Amino acid sequence: SFPQSEVQGTGAQWQTSAWSAAVTAALLLGVDPNRFSFSYAGQGRFDGPSAGALMTVGTLAALLGHDIPKDFAMTGTINPDGSVGPVGGIPHKIDGAAKAGVKTLLVPIGQRSDYDENERRSVDLVQRGESQGVKVQLVANVFEAYQLATGKELPQPKGGMRPSLPSKVYDRMRPAASAWLAKVAQYQLQFEALPAEVRRVFQDAVAPAEEHVRAANSALREGAVS
Repeated sequence: SFPQSEVQGTGAQWQTSAWSAAVTAALLLGVDPNRFSFSYAGQGRFDGPSAGALMTVGTLAALLGHDIPKDFAMTGTINPDGSVGPVGGIPHKIDGAAKAGVKTLLVPIGQRSDYDENERRSVDLVQRGESQGVKVQLVANVFEAYQLATGKELPQPKGGMRPSLPSKVYDRMRPAASAWLAKVAQYQLQFEALPAEVRRVFQDAVAPAEEHVRAANSALREGAVS
């Protein structure tokens, strides 16, 4: 469920990321997600997939009974295999995290540098964090993130096997995943119909969502529906 402080406060991308977080956490732990009731709340109006990895870590911690410090934060999408995907606007997220009292912020590996829209230049995220008392660390997957967030090691699937949903659960989730992807396809067509100059303005914001859709399509084909 998605308790909201405002009517339609959370967007479709954020809700989809929350859904993915619940399913991914259940898959990684080898539990049936139907045994639990998942709830993700937010304040204000916002959207986007950037909290996917953080929600996955939070869901895992709730299922395992581990605590996450209040001064910990993370940004990054979550992929079906547990890897953390890229996001945008990290310099501004570091600024916001510092103001909120965050001491540790995890960001996707490969994004040591990111573009600052205000300064109109690429900045070193680790240095940006240090200047404001925030320790910025790069992580590749949810296993690394969980260790840094909780101080506990997250059990990994044995034998290199890809976790998969029970067939009955997959049968129930596949229609929902297919319906979401169909809706996204409609939005993509609407976006492509916009003038080229408009598409260029929003391309950086759309790129992470497109990567999330590709991952979701891949998961659906592989039977993970994550």
